Amino acid sequence: MKPSSFSTICTKKYKEYLVSFLLTLSIHHENAIIYILCDKETKIFLNEITPKPRLKIKIYPTLNRYSLMTKKDMRKMGIWCDFQLTKMDIMKHAIERSGDTLYLDCDNIIISSFKNIIGEKKLGVSQNYVNEDKILEIGKYSSGMVWCSDIKIIDDWIGLIPLSRYYEQAVIEDLVEKYSKDVFEFGENCNIRELRFNANKLDENKFAANFVIIDNNIYYKGGIITNLHVVFKKKMNSIQSYLMIKLRQSKKYKEIISIFRGINKKWLIHIPKQPTSDKLFLHKNDRFRQLAFMMSMNNKDVEISTNSETFHCWLHPDVLFYDRPSLDWCNSEVAGSSLVLLGNCCDEIEGKQLRNIGLQTRNWIFWPQNPLVVEKMLETYQEKERDIDVLFIGNEELLPKHRDKRWSKIITKHIKSINFKGGVEYIKRSKFGVCVKPFRGKSNMMMELMAFGVVPIITSNVLVNTFEGMEENVHYVRVALPKQLERKLSNISDEKCKEMSKACKAWYMENVHSEKSWLKTINTILYN
Repeated sequence: MKPSSFSTICTKKYKEYLVSFLLTLSIHHENAIIYILCDKETKIFLNEITPKPRLKIKIYPTLNRYSLMTKKDMRKMGIWCDFQLTKMDIMKHAIERSGDTLYLDCDNIIISSFKNIIGEKKLGVSQNYVNEDKILEIGKYSSGMVWCSDIKIIDDWIGLIPLSRYYEQAVIEDLVEKYSKDVFEFGENCNIRELRFNANKLDENKFAANFVIIDNNIYYKGGIITNLHVVFKKKMNSIQSYLMIKLRQSKKYKEIISIFRGINKKWLIHIPKQPTSDKLFLHKNDRFRQLAFMMSMNNKDVEISTNSETFHCWLHPDVLFYDRPSLDWCNSEVAGSSLVLLGNCCDEIEGKQLRNIGLQTRNWIFWPQNPLVVEKMLETYQEKERDIDVLFIGNEELLPKHRDKRWSKIITKHIKSINFKGGVEYIKRSKFGVCVKPFRGKSNMMMELMAFGVVPIITSNVLVNTFEGMEENVHYVRVALPKQLERKLSNISDEKCKEMSKACKAWYMENVHSEKSWLKTINTILYN
């Protein structure tokens, strides 16, 4: 069975580890209950991170006494055991509220779900899997992974600590002996720690032989690994590097970006530095690249890095934000991505081609040509009477059956060419706007229209099937011929037009605006 709840403790010195732990836990145990004992700053910090982990988080900020201290500081001051006793406090509280709890140290990374709890037992423990000398020093069992369903056992644990040879950990052996009939042990595939392996004397072949990947799960000695009790560093040692390779090979991009969120203390987005050395990759830094900077302005834990070593946009380390309208810009870098998010392309078309060469893809958000200008104008925008029924900005030759004179009767305002700000002024006065594309693809104009509540009229080349929550005749009108448009518009009352206008603005604000598009993006990656 699965645990009824999880529990952990943390102070601000280790809050970045906690974020990685909570994100990976939420990936594999969505909506699980977790009880967290922490300090005030950690509670504030958790309220500000993006995204909010999809967990039922119960926070108790009572550890302010320990806020400024590291583990080393507490041991030096002789209060490490006092701090560890708070672990028992949160476990007892979790058992009282939820019936049982799996305590995990906050520096864990969860890579598969815990399904191996034996509910008939009362205590679950995890061996350290170290040699006899090390067992004599630190104990046979780890205090960083303990499941329990009986408060009396926790009380006994507390009572034994004064007799322990190694803080709160070594006396778990005594608990196991006392409650032997009510104890189960987690397998070697759980609680993988560097402590098990001596990096300086590592037999790499023997070490690697224990790890096998099957169906994107990492097995260790025959069992699927549930959690890595490992603190990954910017400069990784051989064990950390090997585990990271295994995560890449098993396509665990969600866990990888969560780990690097902890390492970098922020989500890091790389944007190619312009101008690039290759003319093919020159870009005006508008569209998504402009939106990315706005995302970082609206989210404290998102940072932009202009990078001269790439031609593409990335979420660190290897999720590709592919913002080009076709695959013509795909180079060797793309092959190194763990996930490709397709903003300007379509998962069913270009995505299929990328999947055929072994890459993982997802549909993504889209954006206006100049999102900064749109949002600046939205700040001062006030709804006024719309005196333009149908607006079209662009070359009339792009219209289907463009020689059909009915177009000129339907389109009440046609502008061939205008600067962006001037175009927006006309957009704000319009009820409907025509969106066309010379080739099959998504329309930046469509996003600009929707931002100001103008209902898009789209032709056959304009793709909308990748936009989550967008509905025909609610957010847009689709037509192939002018006579079809005439008929459809005649059936849309003023009241219906206003409803559609509100729906367009609401969709834009929820899916495209920089205040929401980052959350849409990161949630697509982690929880899709």
